[in-house]
Amino acid sequence: LEFRRVLFRSAFEEWLTFAMDHYKSKSAELPKPFDRLDRDGFIAACAAGGKDVYWFMWKCFQAADADRDGSGTLTVTNQGELDANGAPLEIYAGDMVLNGQVKSEGATIRVSTSSKDVQMGLGAATYDFNLSASELQNIVADKLVFGGEDSGNIYVSDIDLEDLANIDNDIVFEALGEESYIQFESSGSDFDNLTLRSNEGIQVLADLNSVNGIDLDADVNQVGLGTLQIGAGSSLSTQDTDILVVAKDMDV
Repeated sequence: LEFRRVLFRSAFEEWLTFAMDHYKSKSAELPKPFDRLDRDGFIAACAAGGKDVYWFMWKCFQAADADRDGSGTLTVTNQGELDANGAPLEIYAGDMVLNGQVKSEGATIRVSTSSKDVQMGLGAATYDFNLSASELQNIVADKLVFGGEDSGNIYVSDIDLEDLANIDNDIVFEALGEESYIQFESSGSDFDNLTLRSNEGIQVLADLNSVNGIDLDADVNQVGLGTLQIGAGSSLSTQDTDILVVAKDMDV
């Protein structure tokens, strides 16, 4: 019993020290205290409330790259599952490997790179942080947000409605790091309800369609560099619903 008490105290002190350092450091961008973890990533195969999940202000946080050097990978094995049990879930990592499910039914899941220097690739777009179409099918949520306040560029290619069948409502892309933008490239993508938010532009270089509308802001920080570009031969479309556009300029 004494041995287990010492281990618990050590784990808690480690987490508390990390949380206090986070709040004292202006360079740390993660929004809340979150996991105690090793600094180069870990295998996540736990249920909500398990030893690898910590709760703060009714949110669950998982971070696989605490030192933010881009090397930490969050891996869910095909025998594993990361379940926030209906609480909002935020994941920060240098990369993710999803052979099992990440889920929080009825809630929002945010997936973001741990640094603006890490480029996010979704679908057939292969970059530093990559989630393939089959891995996207392993995410179960009401709303799915990619990126955030400190994320780098987001590249998207060849995503269809089937890949996001386990998302009940909105898909949101947020490239809000300094000089970050969103690019749809190579092969066309289809969504149900899409929101795009970027500081320095949105580039549609392949067909982009959203069945139930698109809400687009290419110049969130309003510094005048956010252009909506639609490449030659590419289209931005919905099925008889609105496309709302905020941008410094348009290049079509």
